[in-house]
Amino acid sequence: MNTKFFSKSFFIRTASFVSVLGSGITWTGLGYTLSAFYNDSRFMGLMQILSIVTALLGPYLAILLQKKISIRKTLIGADVLSAFCYLTIFLLIIYNVKILISPLSIVSFATVSMLALAIQAVYFEPLYAKIASEEQVSQIDLTSQFSKLGSYMTLGKLVGMGCGPLLFEIFAFKAIFINFLTFFISGILIALGILHSTSVESISNQIKKNKSIGFRKTSWKFLKNFAFLENIIATSLIYIVVLILSMRLMELKVSAFELSIYWFGATSCAFIVQTILSKESKMNTFLRKFDAKFGYLVCIPPFLGLVFSNSVGIIASQLAFSFINPVARNTAKARFYETFGNHEKTIDAYGYRDFCSQMIILLFSLSVPFFYSKVVYIILLFSLPLLVLLRWIFSRGAVLADEIYDGD
Repeated sequence: MNTKFFSKSFFIRTASFVSVLGSGITWTGLGYTLSAFYNDSRFMGLMQILSIVTALLGPYLAILLQKKISIRKTLIGADVLSAFCYLTIFLLIIYNVKILISPLSIVSFATVSMLALAIQAVYFEPLYAKIASEEQVSQIDLTSQFSKLGSYMTLGKLVGMGCGPLLFEIFAFKAIFINFLTFFISGILIALGILHSTSVESISNQIKKNKSIGFRKTSWKFLKNFAFLENIIATSLIYIVVLILSMRLMELKVSAFELSIYWFGATSCAFIVQTILSKESKMNTFLRKFDAKFGYLVCIPPFLGLVFSNSVGIIASQLAFSFINPVARNTAKARFYETFGNHEKTIDAYGYRDFCSQMIILLFSLSVPFFYSKVVYIILLFSLPLLVLLRWIFSRGAVLADEIYDGD
């Protein structure tokens, strides 16, 4: 079972694809259908707000619960709980249980699912890295491994977010059964991936050694680490840039076709680069060297995206950013795992990283209601490129710190 195509890491990657596929369908399709069915566009915004809130609570709960719930139960249970939530909604709709079916009940079940998956996400990355390391005889290239995982997840987003509104348009709320299937299948694939895996025991042993658990002051020492700071920004950047530049497009009142090109193009570029980075090639080497030497230039596309007053320029800026950002993000993930992957506070580090990243996303999201204000526009014009530049500066600091450590 440990062959090239059916290794444990393959099952984990495939599970991530299926799970993200289901999440993408929910994120776009469910909000769209609720808005259309109840004639209230605020449901679309509500789903986005809930995704941010659960993404903030998930890491916090993962840190608190790491000694109370086993890793296997957390990883498999998140998908099983999500499958149960959507199956319940589906059955209530099929049997027309009017007393229990309402926008509140549907959104509540979806929120439980999102929260469970946010907790699962904290464990997912370090576990995948350990499993992939187990399978390698020679030294592992973590950047390539994370790129391979990223290509599966990006493809899941591309298909899920693209098909979500269409599936709900055709099948209405019955499309929720597809959500049930995706999370049920994902749970089975994760179970196959972690079956008899020593990686689970390895992380469990690290957790047992962790004496202080929670959001304590001592844990903020992570913020002194360049690899941690780099990862916070690298994790949040793509969401922020996509959000802000999509608002620029909406400001220009572009057509649905142009908006589709924007979303599809950005995700497609990310998928192409993830695929390139997952394999050894000259292009792979070039992209990594470019980010190492000239990564500061990546601050230009977001700046131009805010300056351009036409849809072509904004879309081109997003495509340019989406093409180079995966290099920075996966390199940062590799460096983060090398720093914290075998630490007794592994889950704390990953939990804090995800929490801080979501706080940055939330901070920039607060600009959306005031996007048309000149003051907010000027702040974004300088703060967004500065955030990209800081990511590169922290990455150089992390590399320099590693070189000094190795020299000692």
